[in-house]
Amino acid sequence: TFPKQQEEAPQRAPVFDPLAPTVFHQPWWLEIATRGNYNYVEFSEHGEVVGRLPYFPRKRFGMNYSIMPPMTHFVGPAIVEGDGSYATRFLRRATITRELITQLPEASLYQYKCHRDITDTIAFQQEQFMTNVQFTHEIMPQPEEILWKQLRTSKRQKIRQAQKLHTVCEIQDAQEFWRF
Repeated sequence: TFPKQQEEAPQRAPVFDPLAPTVFHQPWWLEIATRGNYNYVEFSEHGEVVGRLPYFPRKRFGMNYSIMPPMTHFVGPAIVEGDGSYATRFLRRATITRELITQLPEASLYQYKCHRDITDTIAFQQEQFMTNVQFTHEIMPQPEEILWKQLRTSKRQKIRQAQKLHTVCEIQDAQEFWRF
């Protein structure tokens, strides 16, 4: 006889934290990706943090700067935009973003590649940042079979050819993954 299997607890959807909207905003990620060399500025209203912007202080040849850490695809401001009309939320995001930018320490360069929820860069432009747009595509998690069927035939053929040449395996060791 086999031992009775415990019933799995129902899975809950993760709670969305607007101050950590992506994995790259998580303190544990920033700690690992920067080896602890990061900081952030915050903006609060009525004693509650409503905006946070990480930065990555570096110094070279006497110049202070902040650029994106390795393996961090995007970051940017994290904002609790609140309720209200689109215009109200837009103005709130812009105001909070400007407040965060003005708190950043003086530096010759700040580089941010903002996450997908940052759809406007007006606050950065108002604070004399140079901005541009880089398009990307996000694939939402789905079962492997569905993702495979959604690929174009030519992409599936290239994957099959690559499988003959390369081996894919999981790397459990974080240090080994980082070296890879």
